[in-house]
Amino acid sequence: MTDCFKANTSNTVEALYKLIKISVSIESLLLGGTNILSELSYTPEFIISLGESRTMKYLNLDNSSSVGTASIKNLGKSCAMNHYKDGCLTHLSLNKISAKNKDTQVFFDAMYISDLDHEYLYGEKKIA
Repeated sequence: MTDCFKANTSNTVEALYKLIKISVSIESLLLGGTNILSELSYTPEFIISLGESRTMKYLNLDNSSSVGTASIKNLGKSCAMNHYKDGCLTHLSLNKISAKNKDTQVFFDAMYISDLDHEYLYGEKKIA
């Protein structure tokens, strides 16, 4: 899907999270040059499916359009959840994204997750 700015982003994100959730063989996802990253603040299902993926090894989000702090935070949280749930995500490429300098710290801060975070995303929200 690289360099596909013309796609309806919300529909594409929905299709991707469904694909990630049902597929047991996706190892690489090349989404560079798309608006996908900017939608992550609105689509928690994508974050949850990426966190649950046990086969995803490489995610490329290079050259994404302008990215908000909430999207960066959700991406960091999903990477941490992937590790927490014994996923295989080892390479995340974010070259040339349009984010603010402070968002790097937001990304790393979001990687500090707790059992409460896990319960909220993957368990009973009432318990969390």
